[in-house]
Amino acid sequence: MADAPEIDAELREAVNNLSASIRETRELYRGVASMMFFRFRLVPTANRMHQLVGRGSMTTASTALARFWQDVRRAARPTIDHPDLPPELQRRAGELVATLWSLAHTAAAGQGTFPDRSAPASSTATGTLGVGPAPEELARELLSIRATLAPRRGRGSG
Repeated sequence: MADAPEIDAELREAVNNLSASIRETRELYRGVASMMFFRFRLVPTANRMHQLVGRGSMTTASTALARFWQDVRRAARPTIDHPDLPPELQRRAGELVATLWSLAHTAAAGQGTFPDRSAPASSTATGTLGVGPAPEELARELLSIRATLAPRRGRGSG
């Protein structure tokens, strides 16, 4: 992995290139935030972005950074869009999928361990992965979603 001075020089060069192609300061800040986060794997801060861009105010940098994080959260949030599902059920199903994805991602990254299948069920009640709800809580949520859907399925046939 490259050391900090090399990354800093590469980052400054990339910001200069971006600055040459984007004239609007707010858009430049959003582009810098995106580049820092996705390309350089750095967490952007308003202060660091302001140092790199060299124009605009700290308020402009802070506002652009806040919008960037809103966009990232919106893009990362799964939605369950099905015309027959009530809005509350769509929201809860989306949260369930997000939780399952987070658990899978954490386990895949080696940051957690899967529950020991030979252990009694009570040992998993605290959530062995250490992230999000326990598997039993997820199972209860899934049963709740199925119970909500069951009456709706019966209405359509007949």
